[in-house]
Amino acid sequence: MNPVIGSMTECPVCMEKLANPKFLPCHHTFCCKCIQKLCSSHNSKVPCPVCRSTFDTPSNGRCSKLPTNAYAEELVRETGRFTDEKRELESRLEEITERLKDAERKHEAAKAEVETYKRVRTDSEVSAAESRRLCDSLALQQLLHIRMSQEISEHTTGIKQAKEEIVKQFHQAKGRPIFWSRVNYGACRL
Repeated sequence: MNPVIGSMTECPVCMEKLANPKFLPCHHTFCCKCIQKLCSSHNSKVPCPVCRSTFDTPSNGRCSKLPTNAYAEELVRETGRFTDEKRELESRLEEITERLKDAERKHEAAKAEVETYKRVRTDSEVSAAESRRLCDSLALQQLLHIRMSQEISEHTTGIKQAKEEIVKQFHQAKGRPIFWSRVNYGACRL
């Protein structure tokens, strides 16, 4: 995650994702529970853990009366969603890559088998009956090889398209703009 966004979504006290983020009069944001603990350990004046400016303990000692930082709340929610999407896309990309590798292995095995049948077919020591049987088997193998090659080609194309779509979605999710909203800090007084 971007360090700037990480610092905006992390509580400086508990170092966890902000939970119920609240503004102090100095405009620093903390989890409501962290402010509550801070208020309970001081009398009437409480210092901000970041800038040390003091503020009055909220009435009834409840930090829920402090203004909520809706921007930080939304940012925490969105970064969590993007992280989940990224994990899902990475998982799908890994699965498709494995399927592509498996299809390539099967294709190579089929090609090797066809080459074996070609060598056997041209072997002059094989009897006529055996030769006819091998020719029939070779023809069948060639048809199967052609069919398998077509299927592999179709699957490979589909997998590559799906991979490109996932990479595209990943980059779109990674590059989505975050909508910044102006906050009227003057309205955030206690």
